Amino acid sequence: MRKTLLAVCALAALGLAVSAAEVISRVNHKSSFAAKTETRRMELQVREEDRLVRLSVKYTLTAGEMHFKLRDARGKVRQDAVLTGSGNYKLGTGELEAIPGVWTVEVSLRDATGNYEMALTAERP
Repeated sequence: MRKTLLAVCALAALGLAVSAAEVISRVNHKSSFAAKTETRRMELQVREEDRLVRLSVKYTLTAGEMHFKLRDARGKVRQDAVLTGSGNYKLGTGELEAIPGVWTVEVSLRDATGNYEMALTAERP
C-alpha cells in the first residue's frame, strides 16, 4: 500500500513538472488607437533550449481590422490572422516548433479604432 502511494505521488509530481513551462523570453505590447493605419514589428529571441512559442492577444475593435503575422526564425509564416470585433486570440503549445533565432510578429492596423494587449513568449518545459 505504502509503495503504491509513493508511486502515485511520484507520478503526480512528475506530471506537474512536465506540464509547467518556464517563460524565458517575453515581448509585451499594449496599444490604443483611433482610425489608425500602420504596421508595427516586434522581435523575440528564441534560444536552442526553448520548446514552445506562444502568441496571446486580447483585443477590442470598434472599427477596421488588425492583421497579426507570426514568422519563425527561418522566415516561415506560422500564423496569419485577421481580427475584427472583440475577443481573445491565442496560439501556442506544441503546435509551434521553437526554432532558435529571432521570431517576429507584425501587427497591421487598417482604419482601426480600439486597443490590444499582446504577449509573445518563448518557454521551456
